[in-house]
Amino acid sequence: MASLLALGAAVLVAITGASHAEERPLTDSELAQMRGGFVLPNGIEIGLALQTSAMADHQLILTSNVTVAQSGDVAISARKEAGAPNEATLQIDQQTVRYAAPGFAITQRIGDSIGTVVENSSDNRTLFISSLLTVTLGNVDPGSMGGAGAAIGRLTNDVAAVRQ
Repeated sequence: MASLLALGAAVLVAITGASHAEERPLTDSELAQMRGGFVLPNGIEIGLALQTSAMADHQLILTSNVTVAQSGDVAISARKEAGAPNEATLQIDQQTVRYAAPGFAITQRIGDSIGTVVENSSDNRTLFISSLLTVTLGNVDPGSMGGAGAAIGRLTNDVAAVRQ
């Protein structure tokens, strides 16, 4: 499993050209709230979590998390970060996270689809939205995934060999 996580991190860095090393580690209680997923009929466990971070003028202002529980229920949580202006407001309901600050607003909608809308009415402001989808496979052996399992095994071994 660690090899698969290392592969995911390597792919993320290769695609985006940046790592998340500058972000602070999450506490155990924060991680527990982010985990979710479901179990397939063959016993494979699939965990899903989506974390979205928003920055304004190079300051982290908002972090939101969406998880899918084994029951299929979707949970949403969000928090204003230390870089958020004092006037900023945060509203969360069953399908929406809305962050509003002077001159701009960010709305994230989670339902049949997931999307983010940024409203900006100010000049010379840098806004950045980053979303990280984490898919975790558990209770997997190469036989349970057919030909794909062997291919994933070879790929993770190759990546591990390169990183050593």
